Amino acid sequence: MMLIGGLVAVVLVAHAMFLALLPLGVGGGWHGGARPQLQMRQIVLAAPPQKVLAHALPVRFETLAPLPPVQTQAPDMAALQAVPEVPPLQPLQSPQQVEPAPADEPVRLAVAAPTPPTASADGGGSAVPVYATRMPPPARLRYEIKRGALSGEAELDWQPRAGAYVLNMEGRAFGISIIGWHSEGALDAHGLAPTRFTDRRRGRDVQAANFQRDKALITYSGPDVQYPLVPGAQDRLSWMLQLPAILKADAARAKPGSNISLFVTGARGDGDVWTFDVAAVEAVDVVGGRVERAVHLHREPRKPFDTQVDVWLDPARSYLPVRLRLSVPKTGDANEFVLRDITSPS
Repeated sequence: MMLIGGLVAVVLVAHAMFLALLPLGVGGGWHGGARPQLQMRQIVLAAPPQKVLAHALPVRFETLAPLPPVQTQAPDMAALQAVPEVPPLQPLQSPQQVEPAPADEPVRLAVAAPTPPTASADGGGSAVPVYATRMPPPARLRYEIKRGALSGEAELDWQPRAGAYVLNMEGRAFGISIIGWHSEGALDAHGLAPTRFTDRRRGRDVQAANFQRDKALITYSGPDVQYPLVPGAQDRLSWMLQLPAILKADAARAKPGSNISLFVTGARGDGDVWTFDVAAVEAVDVVGGRVERAVHLHREPRKPFDTQVDVWLDPARSYLPVRLRLSVPKTGDANEFVLRDITSPS
C-alpha cells in the first residue's frame, strides 16, 4: 500500500514540473496579459477491498430456553391388575390325535395295546364273566418252595375283614427273600376287589399295580400302560383266593370240563384273561400227607413267555390251594408250592 502511494506522488510532482517549464506565449501567448493559475488536485485512491474470510466472522449462539421439568405419576396398580387373562392355547388337531384326557387325568403316550381285558379266551370279544363268591375263613398257609434243585419256604397270609381284605405271600430260600407279594382291597359282590398290588423282588425296585376304581382303570407305577378295570379283575396274588371263593359259592363249577375266566394283572404292566379249565378231581401229595380229592385247574398260556398255571384246591379246606405250579414253557422256569400246613391266624 505504501509503495502504490509513493508512485502516485512522484507522478504528480513530475506533472507539475512539466507544466512550469512550458514557454510563455506559445500558441499566441497568454491572453489578457494575465498569467494562468495552476490548479492542482490531490487524488486519493481508495485502498483495494480486502477479502474477508467467512471463518473470521464472529459466531453467535442463541441461548436455548431450558426444557420444562418432566412430570412423573405413580402407575395405576388397579388398572394393571385389571388386565384380562389370556386364554390358554389350544392343541393343534391332527388326523391321528386321540380324544384329550380329562383335566384331572395325565396325558399318556400311545403304547402298543395289550390284550384287551374285555376279550374272552377264544377271542370272541365277549365280556369277562363275573361269579358269585363266598370267602374262605382267615388262614395262614405254609408251603415248601421248589425251583429246580433249590428249595425254600413260603407263607400265604389271608386276612378277610369287614368289607376288606389283606393278603401277603413271603418266600425265602437260604435266608434270602425271593418272593414279596402284597394285595389289599375291598370285598364286593364279585369277590376280591383289589385296590393295590405290589411285587418286591430281590435286586429290583418294588413295582405296583393300582386299581383306580373311581376312574375304572388299572395303572402301574412303572410302565405307562393302563387297562379298563372290569368287575372281578384280580392281581397275581388275589386270584389264589378268588378261585376258592367262586367254588365255595358254587361247587358245581368244580366238575371236570367246567372253566372259570378271570382278568389277571401283575405289577409290571402285564394283563390278560386267564381261563382255568377244571382238568380233574384227583389225589395230590403234600408235605407229610395226601389230599385224595383235590380239584385240579389248569391255565394254558396264550402267548410266548406267558405263565402256565396248575393249581390244586382242597374242598375239605374251603378250596384253599394245597399245591401250585407256575411255569414258563418257553424258558423251562418253574416254581412249585407244596402245602406244609394250614393254621388260623392269631
